[in-house]
Amino acid sequence: MQRTRRRSTLAGRAPAPHVAEEPVQVSVLRGAAEIEAVASDIEQLATAAVPVTAQWWWLRTWMACHGSWRPWAVLAREPHGEATGVALLAERRRLGVDEVVALGYGQSDYQRLLLRGPEDAQTLGRALATVLAARRRPWRLYLNELPVNDPTARVLATMLPHSVVEPGAGAAVIDIGSGLTSAMLRPNARKRVRRARNHLARDNRLVAVERMRGAADIAGILPAIEMVHVSRDHALRGTSDLDDPEHRAFWYAVIAEAARRNAAEVTTLTVDGRLGAHLVAFRDGSSYRVWDCRLLPEFEEYGLGHIIRDEVLDALASEGGWTEFDWMRGVEEYKLRTATRVVDACTVRAWSSGWLAVTERWAKAARRRWRR
Repeated sequence: MQRTRRRSTLAGRAPAPHVAEEPVQVSVLRGAAEIEAVASDIEQLATAAVPVTAQWWWLRTWMACHGSWRPWAVLAREPHGEATGVALLAERRRLGVDEVVALGYGQSDYQRLLLRGPEDAQTLGRALATVLAARRRPWRLYLNELPVNDPTARVLATMLPHSVVEPGAGAAVIDIGSGLTSAMLRPNARKRVRRARNHLARDNRLVAVERMRGAADIAGILPAIEMVHVSRDHALRGTSDLDDPEHRAFWYAVIAEAARRNAAEVTTLTVDGRLGAHLVAFRDGSSYRVWDCRLLPEFEEYGLGHIIRDEVLDALASEGGWTEFDWMRGVEEYKLRTATRVVDACTVRAWSSGWLAVTERWAKAARRRWRR
């Protein structure tokens, strides 16, 4: 874990850096309208190499669905020229503190501080640090699932006096560039698949797997998928992300928009005609990114997740052109069983004061003790 601190002679806060020293223009954009006005600049920075959850259409959809968050951004550009970097953010006030997060927070498995090139990280980092240091009210910053060694994150951690860079959740990935199929998985994974299929056969269960990409087909199956999603979450932990109206609205809207762009794919597994498991993925260049996969709790004994994963892997290998099957955020055991590598991530946390940082850590530790 990397930690960076700087002491200040003024109430624990380092003097704000002067963005004017850089040969760039810095703008602070407030609200969706101002951000939409520079959409062309954002799209230019969010190139095809940026994962789908950091692309502008995804973030625009999130912004439209999460009315409880106020969007804002810091944009840097050359004088009278092209944009060099942008930090797309959102904030809300909670318990007297302004919470600042990356746009797409909570439902975007990969986050990015968008840059024209690594050499522009210093400018964007200094600009964002300046804006945060100038705020009058207490604030906390939380930027999660950034790439390890993200250059802008390093600048922020250096310039903000009360900050920390921590490991993020990471993502488990199966490399399929060599035509990996289910038959090429580890022996234990293959054994689980055989056991699952044999169990279903012994119980005379009729199983069907279907893949769909059409916008109308996907829209028609989403209510049934939502039911499985929520049922599984409630069985595991008593709550679901889709219990939140804004999360639910975004879930529907972003899948529908991806389907409209021919970038979504839904695979369903039915048992005796009932939806037992699903896998919602995004076709992102040569990456097949799995965003939502659940199974109905009453069918848990059958190991449907192993079957649906293998069906999709075999199909992707047959299609060709794919380089990776990306489980996306989280390195749970079921993902690691078949992963060939883990993509690490980092999280930047910062606070307006040392007192706020200590208070938040104390409260977090107290919650952990209470749960035990």
